[in-house]
Amino acid sequence: MGDYATLAKHAWKTGISDPLWESISLLAWLKEGQRLEVSGQDMKEARYNSNDGEDLVYGYGDDTPVVAGQVDEATTATFQWKAARMDTYVKEREMLTTKGMSEVGVDFVKEKMERAKVHFKRYFNKRLLGLSGTTTDASEDFQGIRDALTHDLTYGGVTRATTVTNSEFQGGSLAGTYADQAMTYPASIATVRDMQDVCNEFEPDPGELVLFVGRLPFRELQGQVEGSVSYSGDKNGALYYGKPTFYIDDIRVVMDYHLAEKYATGASRWAFMLNRKTWNFRLHPQRNFDVSPFKMQDEQIGGVPVAMSTIKIFGNCWCSHPGGNIWVPVFGS
Repeated sequence: MGDYATLAKHAWKTGISDPLWESISLLAWLKEGQRLEVSGQDMKEARYNSNDGEDLVYGYGDDTPVVAGQVDEATTATFQWKAARMDTYVKEREMLTTKGMSEVGVDFVKEKMERAKVHFKRYFNKRLLGLSGTTTDASEDFQGIRDALTHDLTYGGVTRATTVTNSEFQGGSLAGTYADQAMTYPASIATVRDMQDVCNEFEPDPGELVLFVGRLPFRELQGQVEGSVSYSGDKNGALYYGKPTFYIDDIRVVMDYHLAEKYATGASRWAFMLNRKTWNFRLHPQRNFDVSPFKMQDEQIGGVPVAMSTIKIFGNCWCSHPGGNIWVPVFGS
């Protein structure tokens, strides 16, 4: 089994630098902005004001006493480590018939690892884009965009609701009500600029914004802006990590193929405008797609004659300031 252990580690290109992970839109974008790290440090905490800052300022005269409760009340959101694994099996019969270290054996184990990478890619696309639903803080799964920006979902231990609970830690709201994620907004240049305004109210740095959309709203926007002063092709080419892209003003618009109906109902109309400096993706150095050697499972009572190798990751993706971002679930019609 030593040969297969070596082959497994060699076939799996360990780490987040592998081009496969760059095909995941969010991770490629975060890596480009150096928001993707390998570290064993505790997850960072996010602090935000839990009340309106202007309420902390009040007029006073020579004899005005300090008003009770007039302090800067900051709340801390905390994020947890998440863990995920995938077990890869090789049957004993398969090992014997591929003759170990022969060229057939090398190709066989490489194929197993390549399949595993595709499965991890699909897992991350589902989790980070929210295609398999939202995830609670207590869940074992990695968290993603929808978890941070859904208005009535507790996030980082902070309770949020469509009644504008903890608005300072809410995802952006075009209507300003934090109850508008069922509304339909046109896929137009005006809506994109409205989204930018909402994001910049909290994080005024337009150079950090990106808009991830599905194919239908992407083409609707592209049709509106081509040939106009608002449109420019990608300065670095026609694709952004393999995906179509263009700019509206200073905002990069990227078509994400995974925002499609075959992955989640309604996903083809989702639009995520994100501010890069509010996002973090971290993996633990000892569980950075760590690959264990293949080990026979029938060495213990009840085991079967297969060898198993496990790929493990330990980390999470979180947003320190959801208000600088916005999710529009119905973008276009």
